[in-house]
Amino acid sequence: MGWTPATNHPYVTPELITPATLNTYIQANLTFLYGGASWTVPSFANSWVDLGTGGPVGYRAVGNQVLLRGSIKTGTLNLAAFTLPSGFRPAATVTFIVLSNGAAGYLTVTAAGVVTPVSGSNTAFSLDGVTFDVLP
Repeated sequence: MGWTPATNHPYVTPELITPATLNTYIQANLTFLYGGASWTVPSFANSWVDLGTGGPVGYRAVGNQVLLRGSIKTGTLNLAAFTLPSGFRPAATVTFIVLSNGAAGYLTVTAAGVVTPVSGSNTAFSLDGVTFDVLP
């Protein structure tokens, strides 16, 4: 058995990749790698609000990861601050240590998307650095 030219190879299709098709493939990969959507501001619950300094509170997906940012305040600890929509939720509950008014605090994100500041201070509760995987 010898060498088979690509044009006659059984696994090569004669599809012509046009510049438009190539751009579509590249854009899809860039969206996966760097995120296709801008930051989304969540709908707050239980008296939690944006702290108003250091950039707005938000979430976004980049590839198979969700990132949170910003700081919140004035809500009730151990009650949900907001709920992430489907597609932005971890497979199981995850817990994060965060900065909370200059000290350590922690929050959970459940498989239902509920983001809850559990321990810390409601004067300032940071979401910066909270990153978790979602199912593809």
